[in-house]
Amino acid sequence: MFLQILTASLIGSVFALVGGVLLLAKERLARSLSLLLVSFAVGSLMGAAFFDLIPERWRRRAEPVTFSFSSSWVFLFFLFLKNS
Repeated sequence: MFLQILTASLIGSVFALVGGVLLLAKERLARSLSLLLVSFAVGSLMGAAFFDLIPERWRRRAEPVTFSFSSSWVFLFFLFLKNS
C-alpha cells in the first residue's frame, strides 16, 4: 500500500513539474490558460467543500438557516462571476 501511494505521488509530482515548466516556457500559453485553470481550481475547491459539508449538515441536523446562508453565498458568488 505504501509503495502504491509513493508511486502515485511521484507520478503526480512529475506531471505537475512538467506542466509548470511548459507554462513557464510559453508565456502566451500561460496567459491564455490562467483564467481557465484558476476557475477550475476555485470550482473544485468549492465543490469539494460543499460536497463534504452537505452530509455533515444532515448528520448534525443543523439549523436550516446555516445551510441556506452558505448556499446563498455560493449563488451570489456565481452571479458575481457571471456579470464580471
